[in-house]
Amino acid sequence: MNWGVFLQSVASKYDIRHCFVYGGKTDLLCIRRSGYQGDKSIIIDVQDTIKRMMKMDKRLSLDRTCFALNVQLKSDEIASEHFQYELPANKKGKLKAHNAIGDAGRIFLAYKELERSDKDVKNKIRKYFRQCRKYTEQQNNG
Repeated sequence: MNWGVFLQSVASKYDIRHCFVYGGKTDLLCIRRSGYQGDKSIIIDVQDTIKRMMKMDKRLSLDRTCFALNVQLKSDEIASEHFQYELPANKKGKLKAHNAIGDAGRIFLAYKELERSDKDVKNKIRKYFRQCRKYTEQQNNG
């Protein structure tokens, strides 16, 4: 099967407007090698978007981003402060960090929060960094 043709057919059949990745260098390389000829501007690397927005030297992991934004996976839903999505019955109990469906949901909600308010996301990530510094100082002084 030609994966590039498959990706193009899925994107056009279902009118896909965005494809989200997180730290997607490998994902983007796979898409490029597949022969996909569609619009590459639909592919959004959420990790890179956050890195640029925060003017960071390093990238923030998906786990740390979700902690900062309070993105939570539960057995029957994925939620953040502003969004909540219930899972279909056949997917309940399968939502976990570091598996395909769980990470796809976490990336999606991180982007939804970013799209809702980049200012709020910046503030939450800054707060997370302050908490990390405080914890590190406590460990060094304790």
